[in-house]
Amino acid sequence: MPVRVHFPVAIVHTGNPPYLEYCLRQIRKFNPDTPIYLIGDEANNCFDFVIHRNITDPDLSVDIEKFQSIYEHHSNFALKWERFCLERWIYIRNLLQKEQISGCLAIDSDVLLFCDIDEEAKRFRDYAMTFAHWDQNRNLVHCNFIQDRTVLESFCDYMFQVYEDPAILDRIKKANSKSRNRFWISDMSLFGDWCRNTEFPTAFFEDFYSKEICFDRCIDNGEHFRTQFYFPGLRKYKKILFKEGRPFGYLKDGRKVPFKCLHYHGHFKFLMKDHFQGLHSHWKTFRTLFLHSVFSIPKKLGILIKRERGKL
Repeated sequence: MPVRVHFPVAIVHTGNPPYLEYCLRQIRKFNPDTPIYLIGDEANNCFDFVIHRNITDPDLSVDIEKFQSIYEHHSNFALKWERFCLERWIYIRNLLQKEQISGCLAIDSDVLLFCDIDEEAKRFRDYAMTFAHWDQNRNLVHCNFIQDRTVLESFCDYMFQVYEDPAILDRIKKANSKSRNRFWISDMSLFGDWCRNTEFPTAFFEDFYSKEICFDRCIDNGEHFRTQFYFPGLRKYKKILFKEGRPFGYLKDGRKVPFKCLHYHGHFKFLMKDHFQGLHSHWKTFRTLFLHSVFSIPKKLGILIKRERGKL
């Protein structure tokens, strides 16, 4: 019998926060034979069920210094963090080239996966990449089925073009403008622009919700789903029910649907430990969200003060 080739996973992450282990073990739970590549550092070279590749490997860091030399920072987030979000696609490109891998699922470390990757890769085989919408100009790429590395190579070439061609960068700035002549340019912005201008076919997870194929966009985005609500001032998040370790949500038309993944961006990472165990405590969630809301007040006031001073 022919040997089955599994669709591999690639994650880029430095450091070893607790949620990284939940992400990795969740992948393994539903995909016992899938190769999991972790491009990381010495801090996270501690999981015996993943294939660890050091981010400082010269073969993996090809073109990183070149990209850093041309990158322009247009974001309220820290320069190193925002730039690293873009650099990770170069690292994954280099990994696929070095290992001679045709494609992979590139997944963020704040995602829990609840599906067979091989089956889902086949589902999206007619699409070069998979996204979710952040807004009309930005694409979420937390669960990106990259069907062929030539597609990722194309996107990486495009990233360099963005910062080498003022006209392309200006187009992206206009599409991602904020108040007071500010911009938010991230990998989501670049994927949004690339997607609108490429000939490669791409898929958005939201288009599959009608077929009850639900890859979560963000756990606190309830556009298509019913949400859990406590009282004004706290962030809403999707109403989740766990059954035999699998999460289910409720579409606004009342249908209960299984989630293929859940995305815990921002401060919602605290939910990953319980959800990894198939548990959910509404009281614990309420307490955490309430405390986060209270402790974030000084930061929000500081931002308002800075903006007001900017007016003067």
